[in-house]
Amino acid sequence: QVPLDVNARSDMRTIVSGLPGANYGFSGRMLINGARTAQVAFDNDGLANRSPYAGNMQQESSLNVDSLASIKFTLVNAGAESRAPAQVSAITKSGTNQFHGNIFLDTMHSLFNANDHNAPAAADKPFARTNYMGYSIDGPMFIPKLYDGRNRTFFLNSLTIMQAPWRTDGFITSPDAKMRAGDFSDFRDPEGNLIPIIDPATGLQFPGNRIPTGRIYSGSKAYLETIYPLPTRVGYQDNLFLPVLSETDGKSVRMDLRVDQVVNDKNNFFVRYSRLWNPEGAAYRDFGVGMNASLFTIDSFVVTDAHVFRPNLINEFRFGRSRVFNKQYIGLNSSEIVGLLGITGIPDILTGPDRHNVPDLNITGAQYITPWVGDGTGSNHLWEIFDNATWVHNRHTVKMGTNFRKDVNDNRSYDRPGSFTFDGTFSGYGLADFLLGLPSRAVRPYP
Repeated sequence: QVPLDVNARSDMRTIVSGLPGANYGFSGRMLINGARTAQVAFDNDGLANRSPYAGNMQQESSLNVDSLASIKFTLVNAGAESRAPAQVSAITKSGTNQFHGNIFLDTMHSLFNANDHNAPAAADKPFARTNYMGYSIDGPMFIPKLYDGRNRTFFLNSLTIMQAPWRTDGFITSPDAKMRAGDFSDFRDPEGNLIPIIDPATGLQFPGNRIPTGRIYSGSKAYLETIYPLPTRVGYQDNLFLPVLSETDGKSVRMDLRVDQVVNDKNNFFVRYSRLWNPEGAAYRDFGVGMNASLFTIDSFVVTDAHVFRPNLINEFRFGRSRVFNKQYIGLNSSEIVGLLGITGIPDILTGPDRHNVPDLNITGAQYITPWVGDGTGSNHLWEIFDNATWVHNRHTVKMGTNFRKDVNDNRSYDRPGSFTFDGTFSGYGLADFLLGLPSRAVRPYP
C-alpha cells in the first residue's frame, strides 16, 4: 500500500510513475520492471481502466487524488483476479460519520521561476502557469428531519479543475496586397534581381511581371483574403508578426461521486461515478483554423456488493461500465472552405454540415496551414461483471470466481477534403500558380 500526498494535485499517472520499477515507455504506456505494456493491469475500485487491446490507455488518470484511499502496487505475480502479472489498483475512500472537507488552490507561476541559465541577460522569462483548484467533501448522508445516515449511508464528492494556459507568438509568411492582386513587379531575390513570373499560356514572362486581373482565379483571391491577414513587414520571407500565433486555456475537469450503504452487519455496497472531461474552452486556437477542439471525456460507473454468508464464506460482486469518448474538430466548416476555393468533385461525406476540416494546401510563398487535431470521433466502451467468493476452511483458503469483460472500440476519422500543391511548376513561383488556379499536384480523397 502506498501512502498518498493529497497536496500533489496530479493524476494517477504521475503518482504511479514515481514508484519503484515503474516508468512510461512509448506513447505514454506504463512499463513495470521491463514488462510489456499489455502485461500491466490497472483498475479503479476493481473496474479495469486499461483496455486489453495492445495495453492502450483506458482510464489511467481519471480519479482525483482527494478521492483515493490508497494505491496498491503489485510488481510481479499478481493474484488470479488480475489479467496481468503486474497490477496497479486504486481504491477510493468512503465517507465516515464525521464530515470532512477542503477547498484548495495550488498554483505554479513563471513569476516565481528563474529564467533559463542560457538565456541572455535581462531576457524575458517564458510565461507558464498551472492552477489546480477545487474541493472535496465527505461524511454521512444527513437531511435534517428527513434522514440520518450516520452508521448507514455515507458519501464522498470531489472536484478538481486544472488550468495550464499558454500562448505563443511568431512570424508567418503572408502575401502582401500587391502580390494578392497579381503584381510581382517588385518580387526580387536576395541579390535584388527581379524574379520573373511566367505566363503558362505563352511560356513568356507576364508583361511588367504582373498577372492580369482577369487571369486571377476567384477562389484563390477569396481564400487569401479570408485566411491570411496582410503582412506587417514587406520584403521578408516571414513577414507577418502575430502576437498570438497559438493559444489554449489548457483546462480539464475531474469529478468523483461515491455513495456507501450499510444494509446490515452482513451486507454492504457502494456506487461510484467518475467523470473527466475537457470543456470546449480547453481547445487550442491556432492561426488559419481557429479552434482545434479535442473534447476528451471519460465516464465510469461501478457498483460493488460485499456479502458475508458465514464468517468463513464471503462473496464480492461487482459490475462496472466505462466509456472514453473523444470528438475532434477545428473551427472551420469543410463546406465553407471548399466552396470558398471553388473546389468540385470532393465526396459529400467530407463536406457535410458536421465536417470540420480544410484542404491540404501546399503553397510556396504562403504559410502552410494544418490543424492540430483531426476530424472525427473515438468511442471506447468497457463492460465488466466480476464475482469472487472466498472460503476459509481450517488452514486452507480457497478463492473462486468469474470475470466477464466486453470491450468495444468505435473510432472513425475523416480525410481532409483534397490535397493540392502549388510549387511554381507553371509560373516559376508557387503563389503565382495558386493565383492562376494551377496546382502541380491534386489528390481527390476516397474515404
